[in-house]
Amino acid sequence: PLGQGVANAVGMAMAARYERGLFDPDAPRGTSPFDHYIYAIAGDGCLQEGISAEASSLAGHQKLGNLILLWDD
Repeated sequence: PLGQGVANAVGMAMAARYERGLFDPDAPRGTSPFDHYIYAIAGDGCLQEGISAEASSLAGHQKLGNLILLWDD
């Protein structure tokens, strides 16, 4: 369904951050094998759904710097 991919990507970014904090919390940023970036591609239809707005709000509130969302119009 539309918008679900954005929410899934936010969940994966949160899980990647949690995994890094669990297994390698003291390593400098960018040096840990647990530093992952999550990429997602979303169209205009996906971004018009409420679930993508809520997930984007959560990503901003959590300051997920490992999430990259590509907008394909």
